[in-house]
Amino acid sequence: MKTRPLIGILDDDHAVRVALSRFFNAHKLRSHPYASAQELFDSIVTDRGPDCLVVDVQMPEMNGVDVLSSVLRHKPNIPVIMITGREDERVRAQALGLGAYDFMYKPVDPNRLLRTIKDALFAPTSIQWVSFPSDAAAPFKQPFATPPRPSHAWPTSAAAD
Repeated sequence: MKTRPLIGILDDDHAVRVALSRFFNAHKLRSHPYASAQELFDSIVTDRGPDCLVVDVQMPEMNGVDVLSSVLRHKPNIPVIMITGREDERVRAQALGLGAYDFMYKPVDPNRLLRTIKDALFAPTSIQWVSFPSDAAAPFKQPFATPPRPSHAWPTSAAAD
């Protein structure tokens, strides 16, 4: 049996961590709440860490964009979904430019978040570029997506029964 994905939740608001954890658990996903960036970093260094992250942008010790940057330096393939209660297009553009998988505003639609996590974990993400001969009418490159290789089995309603 394959392991269910582990979703890391980094938010300084205890109520948000609890609510998201309960929601993920109700949908057959494991979750681990982190109260601080340091706690998350320790998990990534000492353990395998989460398979996907939900990170709040506004936190007291380290903002979410800095967390995103640090996480992706150590674990470049982890999908990171940023959430915030403050609408700021500059921060949104910065986070997406650094490699955030998605950026959502609070209150987060839990079903959209769940779909995004499912897509992040199980959708094809690897792109290989295929070059064509130089004698073609115009040199160009065509993307060719490789099939996904999920490391986890997404639970279905039939399997949950």
